[in-house]
Amino acid sequence: LHGLTGSEARRRCRELLELMGLSDYADKLVGTYSGGMKKKLSFAAALISDPELLILDEPTTGMDPGARRDVWRLITEKGDKAVILATHYMEEADALSDRVAIMYEGEIVAEGSPEELKRKYGPKAVIAMELLEYRDEVLEVLRPLASEGRITHEDGELRVHVEDPDEATPRMVSELLGRGYKLNSLRIVRPTLEDVFLRLTGRRLSEE
Repeated sequence: LHGLTGSEARRRCRELLELMGLSDYADKLVGTYSGGMKKKLSFAAALISDPELLILDEPTTGMDPGARRDVWRLITEKGDKAVILATHYMEEADALSDRVAIMYEGEIVAEGSPEELKRKYGPKAVIAMELLEYRDEVLEVLRPLASEGRITHEDGELRVHVEDPDEATPRMVSELLGRGYKLNSLRIVRPTLEDVFLRLTGRRLSEE
């Protein structure tokens, strides 16, 4: 197996089967495996020789969330190796990639780091908050902190669109508390790579 000695190959097989949760099925025929188990086995086989370049095509399709996270961890641990990953899971691309190329109808329509793509093509981040008491003046308090003054009121939440939520959030909270407002909840909604894909292609991934 890729230049490994017999003992090295057996050791790597045991390690990888255990890592992928397949040890109990090692003596079973592969034809009896579920689709997700076959994906795990295929991924394990690709890692046996610890290659310098790892090419993965939809490696986690059909896996349960726990197995998917295990694969993510193993890919991340190969930080000194080159990995080329094709995936429809934008969360996966965001979590694992230094650079992302978005393809649509056979062409690359955008390329860059996940953060670059979200900053360039994604929507503004949103600080969504629910106040214990709502007064009309709150809009005047928040508008100077909003991107292009954009504030919406949806489902009981004030949604303030901002360029940099990490910088704007503490300023916003300080302004509100200083004027006697009390927050019931606050969350930050950041742009995702799926938002980027939708903006660039006009299609959701579920429509592909």
